Amino acid sequence: MTPDVQAFFDTVTNTVSYVVQDPAGRACAIIDSILDFDHASGRTGTKSADDIIAYIHDNDLSTEWILESHVHADHLSAAPYLQDHLGGKVGIGKNITVVQDRFGKVFNEGTEFQRDGSQFDALFEEGDRFHMGQLCGDVMHTPGHTPACMTYLIGDAAFVGDTLFMPDFGTARCDFPGGSSTHLYHSIQRILSLPDDTRIFVGHDYKAPGRTEFAWETTVREQKALNVHVGAGRGIAEFVEMRDARDATLSMPRLILPALQVNMRGGRMPPPDSQGDVFLKVPLNKLWLWRIGRIDRMERSWIPGPGAAAVWLRGAGAGGGIMGASGTIGVRWRSRWFSGRAPGGVSGGLSDMPVAIHQTNEARAWTKPIPGREANRGTMHDACEDAWPFG
Repeated sequence: MTPDVQAFFDTVTNTVSYVVQDPAGRACAIIDSILDFDHASGRTGTKSADDIIAYIHDNDLSTEWILESHVHADHLSAAPYLQDHLGGKVGIGKNITVVQDRFGKVFNEGTEFQRDGSQFDALFEEGDRFHMGQLCGDVMHTPGHTPACMTYLIGDAAFVGDTLFMPDFGTARCDFPGGSSTHLYHSIQRILSLPDDTRIFVGHDYKAPGRTEFAWETTVREQKALNVHVGAGRGIAEFVEMRDARDATLSMPRLILPALQVNMRGGRMPPPDSQGDVFLKVPLNKLWLWRIGRIDRMERSWIPGPGAAAVWLRGAGAGGGIMGASGTIGVRWRSRWFSGRAPGGVSGGLSDMPVAIHQTNEARAWTKPIPGREANRGTMHDACEDAWPFG
C-alpha cells in the first residue's frame, strides 16, 4: 500500500517533519516533529507544530503515532505538545536508554531522571510492527549516526531520519558518542536492499552545491546509483575512511545542548524549580571533545595474555592523531576496565597504537587537555565508556 505523505520543512534547522496517512482512512502518524527554539533568547515557539496540527484538523485525520527516528541533536521535539492536542502514542527506538544514560551523566541529571525510556509510550526493537488504520509499519534498527536510530517502513515509504540524505548530499555524520561509520554503512546497505521503487524520505536537506531547491524524497534506486557517499557500489573501507575524515572537520550542531536535554526526555523540558521556572544546563568542557581516532581492528598477532585481544586506535584527527598514546592505556568497555601497553613515542601526528583489552567493538576515541599535564597528554573517551592513559 502507498501511504499519503505530507512534508513540513523547517528552514531554521533544515529538518523535515512528516505526516503519513492511511489512504483508505483517517489514521495518520507524525514523524520527527519540531518545537521552535531561539537559542539566543531561550524562547520556545509552536508554529511548526501548529502547522502540523492545522493540517491534521483540516484533513480530518486521527493521530495514531508520534514517532522519533532518534534523539535529535539539531532541533527540539514537539512530541508532548502534539500529543496533548492530537493524542496518539510517542515511539522511539529502545536504545534511547543508552542515550539517556550517557547524557544523563553529561548534564548531571541525578537519580530523579529516569534512564529507562519511560518518557515514551513505545520502545521499538528491530522487527517490531505498529499499525495505523489499514497500514502496517515495520521497524528497522539502523544505527550509525546514533545507537538509537530507527527507520520506519510504512507501505512503500521508508523514513530514514538522519541515516541517509539526498543522493547529492550523501550520508549522516557518525562522530556523536555511540556513532559508528561501520555501523552506518551496514545500516545503509539494509535500507538499499529494499525494493528499488521504495520511496525514501530523509530527515534533513541542506541543498547540495549546484541544487537550488530543497528536496527530501528519493528512491532506493536513485540512492544506489547516485549517492555520493555510498552509491555505485562503494565498499565499506572506502566509505569509513571518507566518513571519518569528513566528520573530523565538522563542528558541533548549534542546538546540541538544549536539544539533547529536551529530546532525551521525550520532548519535555527539565523539571521547573520551586518558582516554576525552567532552566537548561550548559555543561562546561563536557562536549569540548576533539576526535582523535577509532578502534580500528583486532590484531591477533599481539596478544598480551590469555583471553585478551589487541585492538588498534588509529589517529584520524586533523593535525592531531593520538595524543599521549605512549605507556599503559586503560580502556573501559561495558563498565569494566582493561589495561594494556602501548609502544612509547607515539604523541601527535597520524599514528597507529595497539591497546590490549579483553572485549572490543567499533568505537570512537576522543581527547581533551587536562590542566597540569603536558599538551600531548589527555583523557580519551570512546563511544562506549572511557579510555585514558595511566600515569
